[in-house]
Amino acid sequence: MEKERRLHQLPEKDIKDVMSHTVLVENLPEDHSTENIQHIFGGVGAVLKLIFLSVQLHALVEYDTVEAVQKAVGTLNNEKIGEVACGLSLF
Repeated sequence: MEKERRLHQLPEKDIKDVMSHTVLVENLPEDHSTENIQHIFGGVGAVLKLIFLSVQLHALVEYDTVEAVQKAVGTLNNEKIGEVACGLSLF
């Protein structure tokens, strides 16, 4: 899997903006699919980007609004994906 890289470093303001729109999903089941994760997290807001981390049992989900992030953490924390309860935290 090739790493995604930005061509130009984001200004500090933009980095903070991306972080405020992103949640960390932990403890994904080993058999998760991109489509399933997109479907589950898209239910609370528009997902701009979905990145699986190198361990593949973690993902970063970037939303279009801070409100969607708050809704995701409030409603999807400990949500079962398959047989596994996933943890969400602010990035």
